[in-house]
Amino acid sequence: MDLNPLICPQCGGEIHDYTAGQAMATCGYCGTQFYIPTVVSTPPPVAPPAPTFYGAGSTSLDVMGRTFGLAIGVVVVIIVVGLAFIGSKKTSTSSGYSPFASRTASPTPSPTPDPALLRFGGPGNGDGNFDDPTSLALDRNGQIYVSDSSMRVQEFDPTGKYLRTLKIPSTAAYYERAQQIGKILVGGDGKLYVGVGGVIQVYGPVATKAER
Repeated sequence: MDLNPLICPQCGGEIHDYTAGQAMATCGYCGTQFYIPTVVSTPPPVAPPAPTFYGAGSTSLDVMGRTFGLAIGVVVVIIVVGLAFIGSKKTSTSSGYSPFASRTASPTPSPTPDPALLRFGGPGNGDGNFDDPTSLALDRNGQIYVSDSSMRVQEFDPTGKYLRTLKIPSTAAYYERAQQIGKILVGGDGKLYVGVGGVIQVYGPVATKAER
């Protein structure tokens, strides 16, 4: 049996001339004596295991593990792609665009509201008609007052029904001559204020002549 060479602790020389079970050894290079450690024989080289090849019908656990791992990877890829598709669909839907909508579909036209919520009267000088209206006012009850260039203010109910006419004088003590009414306003006291000839005339709720 081949023994491992001893290494001299003093000079590092290799010592081969010793036997198994020997307690002391002497270095042939420097003469140093030393205790021999536990002698370990050189183990024979171990050849690496030959590669194992598995055929089509193999039931090896290694092959089964690889196959299972590959299947798991495919499932994960499918799930990721599906989630990405769902996310893109939600985004396109929330933004108002759908990839499945017809490209040739025309948009629904928006309705055009009528700015005139209430229509009444017409051109003319008669009751309920207007000769070039100049100003409009509302009171707290929804009564409508309209002045025109014929120096009058007409009152209507909230539905546009004619109620009465106030004739505003073109000549008064406070002004010599007025050709048209400026502005009209209904105050919180329910009285009608008419700007004419540089002054303001005040009419009560049922009055036909100015209070001042």
